Formats: sequence, C-alpha cells, structure tokens
Amino acid sequence: MVRALALALTVLTGFSGLVYEVAWQKYLAALLGSHSEATAAVLAIFLGALAAEIADELFRRYYNHGSPFSEDAADRVRTACENAEACGR
Repeated sequence: MVRALALALTVLTGFSGLVYEVAWQKYLAALLGSHSEATAAVLAIFLGALAAEIADELFRRYYNHGSPFSEDAADRVRTACENAEACGR
C-alpha cells in the first residue's frame, strides 16, 4: 500500500512539474519571441535551482547545522514583522 502510494505521488509530482515546465516554456517563448531562448532560460533556471539545492545540502552536511539560507530568511522575516509592528501596521 505504501509503495503504491509513493509511486502514485512520484508520478503525480513528475507530471505536475512537466506541466509547469511546458507552461513556462510557452510563456517565455511569447515573451522573448524565440523558442530556443525560452528553452535556454527554463533550463538555466532549473539547473541554477538544482545547484543551489545541492550546495545547500553539502553545506549542511559538512558543517553539521541548519541551512544558513533558511536562518537568514527567518531573521529577515522576524525583523520585517518587528518593524511593521513598530510602525503600527
């Protein structure tokens, strides 16, 4: 049962990722006017995000503590909330 559920979720997420990729491809092709430039942009964004994920995982593995990216983002959100409260928003 668990194996079938895992397989179904894997297929579902893969299909939804493909749908998003095609949607962005079509949007960028209309925006940039060329399918080759749109393909290059989608591929560059995908590979850049993949490299960032790998770098984050390696950093966490070798330095044995939480991700600096998530900690920094949490600090920024906390500061923004404190500033918004101070301004009466």
